[in-house]
Amino acid sequence: MSSWPKPTQAPATSGLPEPTQAPAPPPVTTSKPASNLLLASAREQLQAGDTSRAAATLERALRIAPNDPYLWHELAQVRFAAGEWQQAIQLANKSRVLAGSDIELRNKNSDLIAAASERM
Repeated sequence: MSSWPKPTQAPATSGLPEPTQAPAPPPVTTSKPASNLLLASAREQLQAGDTSRAAATLERALRIAPNDPYLWHELAQVRFAAGEWQQAIQLANKSRVLAGSDIELRNKNSDLIAAASERM
């Protein structure tokens, strides 16, 4: 006789909790509160299509936190949105170096570099 459960039987549970989806990652923040405010402001400016102001705002944030790879990545995205491909590549490369072991950010920078290179 087979030890397989009959089709009408529920499979035995292991007593382990059901797997759940991982929580959404928190919004990217920088290491300094002042640069967080500037980052939020730059994102609003970029969303409004004002790439010049967004870039200037991010440059201010970078004076506060010059080694923050997320700020460099954001500035690379702004330069990309403005069609400044070479500058976007240079900034994404800087972010990628500063990102260290942050694989997700390194991959985002690599994607941005590839996209900018295609447009040159």
